[in-house]
Amino acid sequence: MSFETFDQHTDLEDFKSKTKVMLNGNWIGFSQKPLEMVSMLKFARSSGLIPYEVSVVRDIVQKEIKIYTDAGRCMRPLLTVENGTNTLVLTPEMLITDLSI
Repeated sequence: MSFETFDQHTDLEDFKSKTKVMLNGNWIGFSQKPLEMVSMLKFARSSGLIPYEVSVVRDIVQKEIKIYTDAGRCMRPLLTVENGTNTLVLTPEMLITDLSI
């Protein structure tokens, strides 16, 4: 993952060529490879390495990667499809809930 903090930069021109990384609305650093960073974060979320509640958004127009981990945000269901086939990845285990509570 290509992530850099502010102390690694001295030239203002350097800021223009990089994508800002925002965490809960705070600017925390930069990425030279935003697509790679977003892909890695989404893979980590889908693999369970980071909580599924973490939201990762790449805003190409604003040149920002927005990561949200704060509480109180509404979430929509995440349905996963197979790459290239648009086939829904859903197993019976995903549908079964414990109703004996």
